[in-house]
Amino acid sequence: MLRIAMGNADILSPCPSLPQQSEGNTTEEVLMIEWAGPPLVSAQSLALQTKKDAHLSKVLNWVLRGWPNGKVDSSDQFYSYFCRRHELSANKGILVWGNWAVIPEPSRPALLQALHASHPGIVKMNAMARSYIWWPNIDAEIEHVAISVSKTETNSLIQLHTIGNLPDNLGHAFI
Repeated sequence: MLRIAMGNADILSPCPSLPQQSEGNTTEEVLMIEWAGPPLVSAQSLALQTKKDAHLSKVLNWVLRGWPNGKVDSSDQFYSYFCRRHELSANKGILVWGNWAVIPEPSRPALLQALHASHPGIVKMNAMARSYIWWPNIDAEIEHVAISVSKTETNSLIQLHTIGNLPDNLGHAFI
């Protein structure tokens, strides 16, 4: 006879499951291990680059000490930051918008290449970027990287498949 101990539960609680009977050794299986390499940018380098960047250092100063009075024109270089002025903050010298680190110019190319490393496409690259980082016009830069790299790859494939440009040995036994 099997008895299941039931505690107090309401109608929305999941039904209790039967106790699992162990069959000898209970070992866990590891299906995948992902080893993360060293970070592309460190917090210290972001803080240093933010301090050296003429635009970001001004924005960081305004975040810490107060924004200037008046409106900013949409053609102004600080317009993207001004629109987010109530959401911007600073953490250890790094400019932060919500949960996203604002990336200085020198670190952007490496991060764009890392986002495009597995060729996920524009939409997935934007989604990955929106999880961690931001800078003005990041969507346009991601689109540019994805399109320019895919055009380069397409052109190189077209050149490879032209009759005169086939390599002597592609590694196949029948060639």
